[in-house]
Amino acid sequence: MMQGECNKEKEQRSGNTISKADHHSTTLSIIIPVVNNASQAAATIQALAAEAIPDPIEIILVDDGSDSPIQIDFEATENLKFIPVRLKKNQGRAGALNAGIDAASGLYMTFLDVDCMPTPSYVENLRHAISIGAPIIFGDIQFDSGDSFFDRYGNRVQARRRSRIDQWAISLTSANVTIHRNLVLAINGFDPDYRHYGFEDRDFFLRLSHAFPDVLPVYDASCSVRHVDPIHLEDILAKFERSGCHTAGLFRTKHPDAYREMPMYYFDAQANPVYRHIPDWLLVTVIQGLGTALRLLFITGYKLGWHWVAAPALKGLNGLAFMRGTLSANRDMKV
Repeated sequence: MMQGECNKEKEQRSGNTISKADHHSTTLSIIIPVVNNASQAAATIQALAAEAIPDPIEIILVDDGSDSPIQIDFEATENLKFIPVRLKKNQGRAGALNAGIDAASGLYMTFLDVDCMPTPSYVENLRHAISIGAPIIFGDIQFDSGDSFFDRYGNRVQARRRSRIDQWAISLTSANVTIHRNLVLAINGFDPDYRHYGFEDRDFFLRLSHAFPDVLPVYDASCSVRHVDPIHLEDILAKFERSGCHTAGLFRTKHPDAYREMPMYYFDAQANPVYRHIPDWLLVTVIQGLGTALRLLFITGYKLGWHWVAAPALKGLNGLAFMRGTLSANRDMKV
C-alpha cells in the first residue's frame, strides 16, 4: 500500500474516537483468510449473510494458495458484496490479510479467522460499535468445538485476555478484531516477513500502538464468534514449535523489549540467558524427558476430566514445543 493512499485517507482523531470525514459508501470490509478449508469458509460466510444488512458491507475471502481453488456459491444483495481473492502461492496469514486489505473499500476492516463462526447479530453489533466511533473493536471468541476440555481451556484463556485489555498489543489476537481503515493503512497493514505461523498479530498491534499511542481499543462481548474447528493436541504443539522455529526470532529482533514481557521468552533457548551455557544436546534430552512426563499427566487428566491436572500439563507441553522450535532455529543458524 502506498503512503499516498494513507495520506488521502487521513482523518482527524479525537480522544478515543475517529471522526468519519470521508463517508465511505461501504461501512465494513470483513476479511477472511483461508487455506484448504472450503466447507468452513462457506459456513462462516453463510452465517454472515444470514443477517439483515442495512448498510453496504463486503466479505473478502482470501484463498491463500489452497491446493484446489476455493469456490463459494454466493448470491450478492444490494448491501452485501462478496469479493473472492485467490493467491497462487501461499503467503502466510500476514500476506493473505494484506491481500484482503488491498481489496477492501470499507471504512472499517474486520479480520476474522475462517473457523470463527459469527453469532446472530454479529454484524449488527459491529455496526453499533462503529457508530459510536470506537477505532479498534476486539470481539469475543467462544470455544465451541465439542471437546469439553479444550473448550473450557480456550474460554479461560480468552477470559484472561479480556482482563488484559490494557496490554492489548501483546495479549490479544487478530482472530476477531475490527479496526478503522486509516489506522490499518497508516502502518501499511501486516508485516509480510511473517510467512509462518505466529507473532504476526502481535507485531501488527505493537506497531499500531506505537503509531497511535492515544487510541485505545474496546472489548465488545456482543461482537462474538464461536471457534468451531476440532482441536487436537498434536496440532497445537506443532503450531508452537513452528512459531518457535520460524517467527519468534523475527519478532524478537523487531520488538526485543515487548518480547521479554511475553511468556514465550522464558522458553526461548536463543534469547533467555538462563539457557546460554547449557549445551543444546542437554536441553533436547531434558525436553524429551519432561515432555514424556507432561504428556502422561495431560492424557491422564484429559481422560479423567481432571482439568486441574490437564491444563497445567498442556501449558508445559506448549512451552516445551516452543523451546524445541527455538532450538531447531538455533541449529539452522549454526549450519
